[in-house]
Amino acid sequence: MSSSPEAPIEQIMQDICWEVLTPIERLDVEIDPVKYEIAVHRIAAILREGCYALVRTSGSPIVTEVGEYMFAIFDAEGNAAYVTAGVLPHLVGTEGGVKFIRRMFADDILDGDQFIINDPYILGIHTPDVMVAKPVFHQGELLCWIGSLTHSTDIGAKDPGGVADSTDIFQEGIRLPGLKIVRQGRRAEEVFRLIKRGVRNPDIMELDVSSKIAGNNVVHGRIDEMIAKEGSLFLRHLLQKMIQETGDQARARIESIPDGTWRNRVYGDHTGLGWRLIWSDIVATKSGGIIHIDLSASSPQQPGPVNTPLAGSIGAIFSVLVSTIFWDLNWNKGIVECVRVTAPHGSMFNPIYPAPVYGSPPTTASLLAGNVTRIISEMSFAAGSESSVCAPWMSSQYGLFMGGKTQYGKFDATATFDANGGGTGATLIADGDDTSAFILAPGAMMADVESYEARFPLLYLFRRKRRNSGGYGEFQGGLGGEAGVMVHGTDRWGVGFRTIGHKVVSTVGIFGGYPADSSLNGYVFRPRSRASGLSVGDLNELLWVDDLLNQPGIKVTEAIVRPSELSEGDIYFHRWTGGGGCGDPLKRNPERVRADFEDDKLTANAVTEIYGVVLADGTVDHLATTRARDAIRNLRKKESTTGPSGTGPDRGNDCEPPPDSADGHLSCLTCSASIENPARRDRAAKELLHSWVDAEWMFYREYYCPKCWSLVRVEPRGIWPNPPG
Repeated sequence: MSSSPEAPIEQIMQDICWEVLTPIERLDVEIDPVKYEIAVHRIAAILREGCYALVRTSGSPIVTEVGEYMFAIFDAEGNAAYVTAGVLPHLVGTEGGVKFIRRMFADDILDGDQFIINDPYILGIHTPDVMVAKPVFHQGELLCWIGSLTHSTDIGAKDPGGVADSTDIFQEGIRLPGLKIVRQGRRAEEVFRLIKRGVRNPDIMELDVSSKIAGNNVVHGRIDEMIAKEGSLFLRHLLQKMIQETGDQARARIESIPDGTWRNRVYGDHTGLGWRLIWSDIVATKSGGIIHIDLSASSPQQPGPVNTPLAGSIGAIFSVLVSTIFWDLNWNKGIVECVRVTAPHGSMFNPIYPAPVYGSPPTTASLLAGNVTRIISEMSFAAGSESSVCAPWMSSQYGLFMGGKTQYGKFDATATFDANGGGTGATLIADGDDTSAFILAPGAMMADVESYEARFPLLYLFRRKRRNSGGYGEFQGGLGGEAGVMVHGTDRWGVGFRTIGHKVVSTVGIFGGYPADSSLNGYVFRPRSRASGLSVGDLNELLWVDDLLNQPGIKVTEAIVRPSELSEGDIYFHRWTGGGGCGDPLKRNPERVRADFEDDKLTANAVTEIYGVVLADGTVDHLATTRARDAIRNLRKKESTTGPSGTGPDRGNDCEPPPDSADGHLSCLTCSASIENPARRDRAAKELLHSWVDAEWMFYREYYCPKCWSLVRVEPRGIWPNPPG
């Protein structure tokens, strides 16, 4: 697909995004195998050195502490040959960004130039992600490109630190469609002035841009050393072979998966402008060496900023692939060459310009990544590659943004990334990791609370692991977390939230593992009169979000809200989710359940009602536990049904329900039965201690093996609270 020169920019961007999936032209490249392996590792080391230079130069805690950055090298045509990243989805977007710059500037790309771009309709995700790309020349010949990207603390959107309720892209901050930020080695000062004038903290923004330029220069210098030693032709062949090799290895791995079709749907609950059920629906078909991801049955484009641009949607799929079945391959274009994507223009995963997209990373991009994780894990299990099986990680992250007057009297804006410490999914042999990672940015981290407190008017009352937040299972999903933060030293500090998954769960489990619990956020307002405020002694007793929920002035908010103005003594809180569980919880080792209870990972109710474990004086009563678990299995048998699912009283207005999951892919991990007609039971989320999941929005459908009554699948089902339309 190729646009005419007269086509609108948004059409050119759309076409380039699709072209990223097109395989490169294959060449017969001969490189000594030993020299090749050394050179690949040298490229990786060079890019990491660029990252170090970037981090040491930047003044933004999102870069220096959180790790929201990436570096990549591209061939002369802009094809990604190696990506090293804290933020994974940008393989697709940065490749598209380089190709867009090549198309826009054509013959006006000169040695020493650098270009800046952040338009999410080509770069993917949202406007705070800013890339600087630099061409590398040798004796007048363009050999390759270098690209570095960071998340900016503020991009000049309508609210400080971000936006939650935008209705078009024009409210989401300054957009740079590929400008020369450096001309033949000299800064383009007018472009710097334009950017600095459009944001709230121009000094930090200038430093962030300069850090990317500096990192590019470091990498360029190392690439020049490689060219001087091996020659320019070697570099060309090296990048070509890296892409071709990854593509060949990826296709071979996909070919090991049995041909077939898998389907799954996961839900969110907000459009950015109000509560509404939305969903990611995937029909994945594997044929030969290709996986086709069809998103046609997903929700249409939304009025608020929960849409994900096409590049971001493809990038979310890439993020899962490199974290699962392709974890040991070089991260480059060769991986997505093995994927075909259907995402209708005008859908939530390919919106029509100028649809709002600012909230994409913590909402629909995460939702899509979680859905793909479950699909790929089921494919891997079918292929016998059990080591690649993993339940979805936290699939609805927290985008918490804020700004106003700091304790130092200066105006500033930022975003905090506590929820980068989400729970990872359980596997067939191990629990997920607690408060560990975010699937779209596994290299990013939670910053130390002290760094936030030193720079912004914040005082953390607590930030801790959250009980019962991982998906229950034989192997439990990693726990999510929760935090309560007081504003101090200012009379004007706005705090807003962007996530999905309050009224519904968005992070599902696999093979009988349960979904992770839903998220929650809100405020405790403390009037200036302090008549109903909290004393210092009260603050010492606030250890959990549950403690805050009992305070006067509490306000639990919608999942996505624009900033509310807070002042001295006001508190905001948020709970983020864990990872999905794997396997029937009744198969979990009772001693591990006991240890989880002692470590404050599980409540007493979860121990007895979910895991069927009976504790007496801190030890497991094994006989009583066996009886309790048998009673739970007997209840499954008594209350379940078989045959066609029908509508049923709980599903009278279900939202375009997908087919039942009794589709030939269910198998019992306990008795190894292949299940064609599973028994099933519908349950309210509160029975699983998911107290904030709304029974009018969602129920859980459980599927059982009719031979041994093990739980083989849990499928959260969304319900319209009112009939559509």
